[in-house]
Amino acid sequence: MGFFNALGDYAEALRLVSKLRLWIYFLIPSLISLIVGIGILLVMINLGDNFGLWLGGLYPFEWGAEWAVKISQWLGYLLMAILALFLFRYIIIIFLAPVLSPLSLKIEKYLRDGQVDNSWSMGQLFREIQRSLRINTRNLFRELMFTLLLFLLHFIPVIGWFSTIFIFLVQAYYSGFGNMDFTLERHLGYRQSISFVRANRSLAIGNGTIFILMLMIPVLGLLLAPPLAVVAATLGTVKALKEGRLY
Repeated sequence: MGFFNALGDYAEALRLVSKLRLWIYFLIPSLISLIVGIGILLVMINLGDNFGLWLGGLYPFEWGAEWAVKISQWLGYLLMAILALFLFRYIIIIFLAPVLSPLSLKIEKYLRDGQVDNSWSMGQLFREIQRSLRINTRNLFRELMFTLLLFLLHFIPVIGWFSTIFIFLVQAYYSGFGNMDFTLERHLGYRQSISFVRANRSLAIGNGTIFILMLMIPVLGLLLAPPLAVVAATLGTVKALKEGRLY
């Protein structure tokens, strides 16, 4: 159910952003997202072509060499696409946190009728930065490890057919985790947040799935995906917290 609830949260997010007139919070994230996304895409297209040609050059036989190069180029583009999504999401989390955190807070204040502690201090800011770095560093290395292992399965007959699906699910999970953490940082500590997302993994995967699919929409996806995903994640996370689905 959490997966389908996460999908519905996106429709509710659009309605709520319009109702509360929060589109101004989309301006800076959208522009930064567009610039970063286009930059990463251009670099990865060039690297993907070069990597594919290099990989194809390792094929030792003349027979089937043309097909080997074509397959290698496809794998090169696939790997670069995975890395592009990977880099984009973590760069966005780091650079847009000062804007996306207040957006998440405004949504939660509305959902809780203003009953949210939003007191601020310099000490609190440093604690949040430290916590965010700790969680995102953990997620980055774990996602990279799982993604590379699954990518290697491409070379195993039959099993390799399913590796792309599992790579997508891994990226969706950690994307949802990052989006949900803008809410969790106000309520749970490091280990509690990890346990919470594990207990609500279908919610994280659902949020991350729409987020990644939106990024595949040229230009519009880069503009809307990061802030809208955070609003949707806030809706789902606050609901789960209210229902006591903690661990």
